[in-house]
Amino acid sequence: QTSNTNIKDDFLPVGTGSTNPFKGNFDGDNHTISNLKINGNGTNNNVPNSYKAVFGYVLGSTIKNLNVKGNISCASYAAGIWAFMGAAESSNYAQIINCSFIGEVESTGSYVGGICGYANNYTNIIDCEVSGRVAGGSTNIGGIAGYSGGTDDARNYIENCINVANVGGSSSVGGICGQISKGDIMYSTNGGNVSGTSYSTAGIVGYNSGFALYCLNTGNVNTGAAISGGNNYCSYCYYDKTKSSVLGVSNSSNVSNDNDGSAIGLAPQQIVGNTPTGLTGTNWNNTYWTFDDDRYPVPAGHTSDIAMVSAI
Repeated sequence: QTSNTNIKDDFLPVGTGSTNPFKGNFDGDNHTISNLKINGNGTNNNVPNSYKAVFGYVLGSTIKNLNVKGNISCASYAAGIWAFMGAAESSNYAQIINCSFIGEVESTGSYVGGICGYANNYTNIIDCEVSGRVAGGSTNIGGIAGYSGGTDDARNYIENCINVANVGGSSSVGGICGQISKGDIMYSTNGGNVSGTSYSTAGIVGYNSGFALYCLNTGNVNTGAAISGGNNYCSYCYYDKTKSSVLGVSNSSNVSNDNDGSAIGLAPQQIVGNTPTGLTGTNWNNTYWTFDDDRYPVPAGHTSDIAMVSAI
């Protein structure tokens, strides 16, 4: 992409389904697509009412350095950047790198995310940011990704990402990811409020059958857990206990706890500052995080206004 783009009409996604996927790579060169409007019930009725994003149905692609502002709505598989990533091969790892979305993503169904709706195996999401609102009527709803599913030999990664969008859905609802399976969420932070109706609602990952490592939640969660729902697979994760009405992890009985030190609630004074006193663990350092006197830490390299959420 060689310049900023202002979309005036209802946008037809690039890659509309399994018979017409996008297989290439795209470098936005840090430009912005503004006023994006994708409506599943709009004028483009020749394509299914799913797979709605700038890139709808994608196979083994790399999308990078792209900023998007707009509104997306459809029945399922909705996102700001790409909606559905089909199974890739190890020789063709799919990636979303350094992308941002500002606006609303809304669906009556499942697999809804600010960056990605559904990510199959061999998929990485790195250095991405979301603000606004992400909402789904059913399951697998996340601020960054709705669902990320890897395999034993092809784990997926969500790394160095920030969400400050409010996220809402039914079950498997997370500030970073709705559900992750055989994958990892690392060095990421959520500042948006998260609401659901199930124990699998959480500030970082709604239903966790992967792993969360060195993550921070500073948003309110109405039920479930402040960090990880479904399982306690997390380590060195923290949350602002003044902004969350639930504890660190939850199980199928909707009982939350702080899981013996792997998901701990702290006062804001223990989180902010150049040398936060409460954040223990080798990688809570300047290599992986940016610290500030009066703000929450953010993943290293993030300096925009969307990333710097005040702790006060």
